[in-house]
Amino acid sequence: MAEHDRDGVVDEEYEEAVRRARRMTRTGWRTMGALVGGTVFVAALAWLAFTIFLVWFVWAWANGN
Repeated sequence: MAEHDRDGVVDEEYEEAVRRARRMTRTGWRTMGALVGGTVFVAALAWLAFTIFLVWFVWAWANGN
């Protein structure tokens, strides 16, 4: 990964900037994964609650309560 200047010297500042950018990118993807995963989890819970309510409602209506 060593990036060299014209005279063949490794540019430490550039290397550090590349490392920092890659670290931030990994953190960004991790954050997006957590947000998407959390959203899917909450949506699944909401769907489950809605389904249970719907089943209960139809059962109560069918039994005349």
